[in-house]
Amino acid sequence: MLTSVSSPDDHRTMPTTAPRAPHRTPNAQGSTVPPRVASVSAPAHPRWISDVRRFAAVTLGSWSLPPDDLDSAILVTAELAANAAVHGRADLSVTLRLTGRTLRIEVTDFGPNTRTAAIDTSGDEQSTDEHGRGLIIVRALAHRLDRINTANATSMIADLTVASP
Repeated sequence: MLTSVSSPDDHRTMPTTAPRAPHRTPNAQGSTVPPRVASVSAPAHPRWISDVRRFAAVTLGSWSLPPDDLDSAILVTAELAANAAVHGRADLSVTLRLTGRTLRIEVTDFGPNTRTAAIDTSGDEQSTDEHGRGLIIVRALAHRLDRINTANATSMIADLTVASP
């Protein structure tokens, strides 16, 4: 990653770090392919979830994911974003990263914590509540699901194994 600062003397841009080669993963034919990464941010409000879903559909479709994997990934993205919109902080970001056959979907809510509701991560499938089944769906589709909490943010990270695009 190359970051830059402006020099006050001559207004040139000077690199502050050297660029690094992206991590490359061998594909089925043995060649290396750099990871594909795309991100979007939005207010953490339910009305923005359709835009997040559309972002995932367009992005992952352009990466030529097979139809079944595409449907699963869009569903996981929408479920995690909906949880962030309902239970999270003021803003959310979604990052999609395809490295080899692993698709990582990371949804982070951040900003002031204005909500008091908590996400039930117990996985209690016997619940009679009409809500709260999103993470059960995500767990069924992902081979890994992690939650990272900090003072200012919560990230839900789901890894899906996809067929080679």
